[in-house]
Amino acid sequence: MPKEKLIKIMLAVVGGILIVIVGLIFIFKGSEYSKKQQIKDECEFLAKDAQKYYQKPASMGGGSNSFVGWFISINLDTTKAAVYKVVSADLNEVRVSATGIVKGNDKDTIKMLLVIRPEDYTISTVENNDASGVKNNDASGQAN
Repeated sequence: MPKEKLIKIMLAVVGGILIVIVGLIFIFKGSEYSKKQQIKDECEFLAKDAQKYYQKPASMGGGSNSFVGWFISINLDTTKAAVYKVVSADLNEVRVSATGIVKGNDKDTIKMLLVIRPEDYTISTVENNDASGVKNNDASGQAN
């Protein structure tokens, strides 16, 4: 009888350890997802801000159908989620890089590229630290 109790206790301990490990894996995966989602949400806000600038006449502080002159306000260029920088801006398109402040589970910094046009925008995950390593199209949207 004592061996059976010892085996049951050992199984319970091993089962408890496995439950803790699986729980930690879910917590870390969810944390990375929420970081990426927060960056995407902020990119959407920046896209809509740039599109408003594009549509607004120069006399009202806008771009008069150009993205030239649009910039990320000092309050939004660095957030808890990422650092945002305008990579390029011309008449019909502006590109913004987003570099996550906290690294993902794979220990790589989360990097995204936001491409804004007058009628739409795309948000893509970037690999290899440059825009040539665009991995996939994570999100897109239409102008309101």
